Amino acid sequence: MKHTLASAVAAWFVLLLPTHSFSGTWHITVDGSGDAPTIQAAVDASSDGDTILVGPGTYTWTNQGTNSAYGMVYVQRGQDRLVIRSELGPQATILDGQFIGRVLFIQGWNYLTLEGFTIRNGIGMEQGYFVGGGLTMHLSYEVVRNCIFEENNAVAGGAVWVGGVSAPQFIDCEFRNNTAERGGAVYLINSSSTPQFRGCRFHHNSASGAGGAIRAVHCGFIIENSIFAFNICGTQGGAIVTQDAWACRLTACTIAQNSAGEGGSFLYALTTPDIRVERCVVAFGIGGAPYTVADASGLVVSCTDTFGNSVSDALPAGAVDGGGNFSLDPQFCGPPGSMNYHLSEGSPCVVASGPCGVMGALGTGCGSVRVEPATWGRVKAFYR
Repeated sequence: MKHTLASAVAAWFVLLLPTHSFSGTWHITVDGSGDAPTIQAAVDASSDGDTILVGPGTYTWTNQGTNSAYGMVYVQRGQDRLVIRSELGPQATILDGQFIGRVLFIQGWNYLTLEGFTIRNGIGMEQGYFVGGGLTMHLSYEVVRNCIFEENNAVAGGAVWVGGVSAPQFIDCEFRNNTAERGGAVYLINSSSTPQFRGCRFHHNSASGAGGAIRAVHCGFIIENSIFAFNICGTQGGAIVTQDAWACRLTACTIAQNSAGEGGSFLYALTTPDIRVERCVVAFGIGGAPYTVADASGLVVSCTDTFGNSVSDALPAGAVDGGGNFSLDPQFCGPPGSMNYHLSEGSPCVVASGPCGVMGALGTGCGSVRVEPATWGRVKAFYR
């Protein structure tokens, strides 16, 4: 694939500079006065093992001079290890697609670390089949750490699309207010490797089709210590949909107040024989039972509190009770809608968990709270 003329010229300009002056680190500024004029120019001119250190500011499709069919930043290298890191973190360093195109496209057996950015206002482009508005990864092994994905849109994977033997790790990332037809935040497809999500927060994402937060097709996943809240799907899977997927694992997660038009306010599994939910809290879902399994899917739930869901808190027919499960108010520290899912010291997910250990993503964060009877009218009001 050819680089655009703009990125080629920028890379040529950078290569004219003395290479020893960078010592493996490229400093980039929003006004273009750094070691390279744009992030893309630094990517094009960098070498294996280099770090691109991005200063604070809002880097837009316009001020980066983007003229690409793939994205504002396009990484196609192969076998290289490259770090793209912000100096001051995601609140101060923003990559903004301006709803003109995708923010990042990474492919080609990369081992890239992306850290400390807000990635917003991206939209899936025709080149790449309208997927992954914020980030598209193909044949890649990235580590994405401490990033915020917000207000991105695509046909599949509003924020992120992962495919083609990719095994990225998302650590301490937040996915909020992203939209898609399928996989409001993330779409995983056709990978024999296993994407991983640790310490992530998925909230207020939506899909008109399947999977308010995540849809996985021909791909497994590992999700640990993560939160799914207020994600909405028009059909199946308020939070997650799996289809013809490999092994899927959710451990120590909090899944609360998600909704689906039908089937699985939390999880809708189709022809997925190996799904395990362990040490989770699954509460206050709307629009269907929390778990729906279909067509020879296999679900094992253990050490999990399933409570206050609009249809039923029971496991579906065919699911396996792995032990340690119960249905009691988890006693979140914050009121409904607050996004405070820490547990009270008196929560049954703490004191009644026994050998299972503490359930949910956050552990304790307040003293005992008063338990009030909840009506579905009261819970539904938080979705308006």
